[in-house]
Amino acid sequence: MALAVVAGCGNGSSSMESVISASFSNLVGANTSGVAMSSMNAGCDYGASGGLHCTASEAPNNFGRVVTVSFDGAIVAGMDYPIGGAQNAGVLFTDPTDFGTASGMRPWQAVPGTGAVHIVAFSPSTMHLGFSYYASMQALSSPATGTFDLAGDGNVNTLVAR
Repeated sequence: MALAVVAGCGNGSSSMESVISASFSNLVGANTSGVAMSSMNAGCDYGASGGLHCTASEAPNNFGRVVTVSFDGAIVAGMDYPIGGAQNAGVLFTDPTDFGTASGMRPWQAVPGTGAVHIVAFSPSTMHLGFSYYASMQALSSPATGTFDLAGDGNVNTLVAR
């Protein structure tokens, strides 16, 4: 995991590796690891009529902690997609653990109205996407409790058209 690679990657800069990060703040009774992650197990797909779905996991094949950022609609550089807004922007985070009373997979979802996905750069011809995101997270049908804020960015050079 190359944490230094992530710094500022949402600014639209391009590197050979795809990286998506997630960092935690304002943990309020949340039974989650709360430890930042940066992953080169990252990629995004997008539709011809719009829509974006990006996923990063600590280990290959979506093992370990996983963050997913997505929205519907046209992908436009410079645009904000509000969490839960008209384009259904969302952030999901899954935290597998055996600690405390919340053993097993703990999914968390972004609370509507608490953040956004911001597209910094989008170039299908060069297969590059730069973005940032932030949201307040709550448990999603799991034994997880509490809340936390999640923020991160992505510098993805592995876009897949669907």
